[in-house]
Amino acid sequence: MQQHDLITGSQAARIAGISRTQVGRLAASGDFPAAVKFSARIILWNRVEVQAWADWHREQDAPDPVDDE
Repeated sequence: MQQHDLITGSQAARIAGISRTQVGRLAASGDFPAAVKFSARIILWNRVEVQAWADWHREQDAPDPVDDE
């Protein structure tokens, strides 16, 4: 993993379309990609994992296609 692949909680929230508080709560409950904790104040996430999580959740929330027949 390269250094630029790690993002902050704010960046993770922006990508996921949720608040930074929600990122922390979901991460604590295990429902969000695991974080890399460097210290009590430095917690980073893998950009690819967060993007995959966000994409999967957008697909789940998308309405079913309408059949025109």
